[in-house]
Amino acid sequence: MACSSYSCLHTQKAPGNRLEKPDRLCYDTCSITQGVDNIITTEQAGQTSSPGIITIRPAERSDFPFILKLNEENVTVLSPLDGSRLEALYRQSAATRIAEADGQPAAFFIAFREGADYDSENYRWFSGQYPKFLYIDRIVIDRPFRKMGLGRALYQHAFRIAEESGVPVLTAEIDTVPYNETSLRFHEAMGFREVGTQWVRNHSIRVSLQAAPVPDCFS
Repeated sequence: MACSSYSCLHTQKAPGNRLEKPDRLCYDTCSITQGVDNIITTEQAGQTSSPGIITIRPAERSDFPFILKLNEENVTVLSPLDGSRLEALYRQSAATRIAEADGQPAAFFIAFREGADYDSENYRWFSGQYPKFLYIDRIVIDRPFRKMGLGRALYQHAFRIAEESGVPVLTAEIDTVPYNETSLRFHEAMGFREVGTQWVRNHSIRVSLQAAPVPDCFS
């Protein structure tokens, strides 16, 4: 199915909350599906990729050491994970995925639907705004595999999961104190727009709470 030129999302304000940005988001829905052609997605856990191909597959518990190692290496911009915490997130998540490049684990992401028993401050904020959403909790790329299009590939995969599940909006947060210009520009290119802000982690980090309407470009 060809996507329409633009997709729009009308955000919904929950009682007692005030969105700090306009409640209508529009962007070019075709743009996010362009730029990464060598992707294979599979629902078969354990399948590895061929040279030059990015494979995105469901994570298994045997992937936990890789996830924990990668999370720890980037813990300054992520919430900490240990084995028991990861097991809890894995059970609650709507999708935990591994991206492989040249047959090696290269990245992971964890995403949640509404209604999860998840104590994230940012997830709870989005829960108060949207009746149906897919929340990107974290996407982490191993350093040797950066600048290969893995971030874009994983976000495209998340949009596909949302579209196939009938979810109208993808959500994520980006740090603005400290300022993360690279992530802000990336999310803008993927169709995200700010719908709120808040301070988290005992008022030590300010985040931009962002949402993107899910296009129909993946059908």
